Amino acid sequence: LRLDALIWRLPRIGPWRRMQVESRWCGLLAQLVEAGLDWATALSLSGAAVGSPVMHKAMPMLRHSLSSGLTLGQAMAHCAAPGRQRSRRLFSPMLTQWVRAGETTGTVCQVLQQWAAIQHDALVTQSNAALRMLEPALMGVLGLLMGWLVLALYLPVLQMGQMI
Repeated sequence: LRLDALIWRLPRIGPWRRMQVESRWCGLLAQLVEAGLDWATALSLSGAAVGSPVMHKAMPMLRHSLSSGLTLGQAMAHCAAPGRQRSRRLFSPMLTQWVRAGETTGTVCQVLQQWAAIQHDALVTQSNAALRMLEPALMGVLGLLMGWLVLALYLPVLQMGQMI
């Protein structure tokens, strides 16, 4: 839980982790609700299945908010990740707005599936861009390593040649 919470706070990696977890959670929650499960059971199962201890730990608070009469969008807006300040929310504000819009139109499951698809596509795009930037740096490191290896191999030969 502490490691996952730390990853969520990292400057570049944290937003990626949030996108990944939100995408998985939204898609799975929508599928479970459409399959006929009630919201409380679907929240429990989806929180445990996304692979994030932070999300899994926050699901009881979200279920409690739903059972106390809040809508899903309101509960998500008030849900904070465990161990974080109350000012730092677990769900992105845009996701909560989408869910609230889905609640008013009666299409929460479709909205959650759309959000999951959009977040997944954005995550793939950002990952590909990061890999494209990382490739030249890795080639440079590999070139330096090969140069050091050649120097390490030929330096003793050159020193022996100077002794003769």
